[in-house]
Amino acid sequence: MNTKSNTYQIFISYRRNGSDAHARVFYEKLIKAGYSVFLDFESLFSGGFKHNIFQAIENCTDFLLLIPYNGLERCHDEEDLMREEIKKALTLGKNIIPIFINGFKMPSRKELPQDIADLAEENGIECSMEYFNAVFAKVLRNLSAQPLDKYLYATLDRLHKRM
Repeated sequence: MNTKSNTYQIFISYRRNGSDAHARVFYEKLIKAGYSVFLDFESLFSGGFKHNIFQAIENCTDFLLLIPYNGLERCHDEEDLMREEIKKALTLGKNIIPIFINGFKMPSRKELPQDIADLAEENGIECSMEYFNAVFAKVLRNLSAQPLDKYLYATLDRLHKRM
C-alpha cells in the first residue's frame, strides 16, 4: 500500500500557495488531538499520486478544505486537483468543513463549476491565526470522526512508517 489511507479519518485539501502553512498547523494539531489525518506531503509515499489522493478521500470521514483568498479561481479548470478533490468528496457525501483563510469569501452556486456548485451550501469557518485556538475548537466540534486512542494510533503510525 502506498498510503496509510485505511487509517485516515480526516483528509486535508489545500492550496500549496496560500494555505500550506495552515495545512501543516491543522495537521499537527489534529494528530495531537488523536485523529488520523491525511496530508499529501506527510502521507504519500510511492505510487500514483492522484490514485492515492482519491483513495484517501474515499476512506476518510471528514474532508477539511483550506481555502485561501481567491483559492477557488483555478477550480474553473477541469483538471485542477482541488476541484477534483472537492468533486470526489461531494460525490461520496463526505463531511466537508471549509476553512476560509485570508479573507476568502465563498462564491455563489452560479459562480462555481456545476460539478462542485454544492460546495456553496457548506458552512465555512473563518480562520484567523490570532484566534486559532477558537477556530480549531470549532473545527473539532464539526468533525464526524472521533479521536482514535492516541497510543494505538501512534503505534500504527510507527508501523506504517517502517513498511
